[in-house]
Amino acid sequence: MPTKPPRQKKNDASYQKLLSGKLDHLTLEDKQPIEPVLQKYAHVFHDEDTNDFKGTNFVEHQISVGDV
Repeated sequence: MPTKPPRQKKNDASYQKLLSGKLDHLTLEDKQPIEPVLQKYAHVFHDEDTNDFKGTNFVEHQISVGDV
């Protein structure tokens, strides 16, 4: 099955600047695993119209504690 090429961002330089600003508070060690994910899936995390990161206020969380 052929793979789809990654989506191209309209303004890659603008995204790089935004990404850099959002990750400034992290150490290099902390940035290394997350930055490639944010690059690869920029179309999921980045709103090109507003040049900001998309977000949600919906969070679902469950902790299974067995038969307590």
